[in-house]
Amino acid sequence: MITTVVLSLAVSSTAAAAPAVGTFQKRASSPTPVNNVVVDPTTNMIYAQQFEGKKFYRYNPRTNKWTTLANAPIKQVNNGGAAYVKGKIYTVYPENDSQMGVYDIATGTWSMITNPLGTGTGDITSHMGLLYLVDGTDFISYDPATNTTQTLASPPFSFEAWGGLAPYKGVIYGQEGNGQQPPNFGAYDIATDTWRQLDDLPGAGVLGARSEERRVGKECRSR
Repeated sequence: MITTVVLSLAVSSTAAAAPAVGTFQKRASSPTPVNNVVVDPTTNMIYAQQFEGKKFYRYNPRTNKWTTLANAPIKQVNNGGAAYVKGKIYTVYPENDSQMGVYDIATGTWSMITNPLGTGTGDITSHMGLLYLVDGTDFISYDPATNTTQTLASPPFSFEAWGGLAPYKGVIYGQEGNGQQPPNFGAYDIATDTWRQLDDLPGAGVLGARSEERRVGKECRSR
């Protein structure tokens, strides 16, 4: 659950001066607590759904303002995940086995499709036009353009529905989530359809993951 967005980034000349590099700046709180957070990489706009609700918002980091958008068709009951693919945002929920929300950014409208994983989860990410979802040891890719699902290699540990996935240079990194101990961490190589176990996280992870080119890679050692 997120109530405040904290970012370290440059802002427009009409806004307050940017903080020094390596520091944090408190940003405007969301209208309600939120989850299902995702970034549109083409605009850097942040989208999020109301925690335990249907309200849906867009945050503009340049103006530091939140905008209320059309309500999501699926109520978030206990957190969730979201991913961006080609102008659309796909939302999933641990408590919903059968449905996935689809928000069209250009039209500002929602629709629903069948959850291709067939089980509720908040563990979702995207890479090169495909969605990736996992729950337990069930791991799939889904192509929204062709409505096709591919079963992928099972991970070396069982993912909680409140875990996280994040892509980086052809590899999807995943953390088990839900505060489990030991906090399992692994890497999936897309080209070879193989997983490898990595060193455990330094602390228990819950829901979410985010790759960043400056930080992911050399710090992850296989075992």
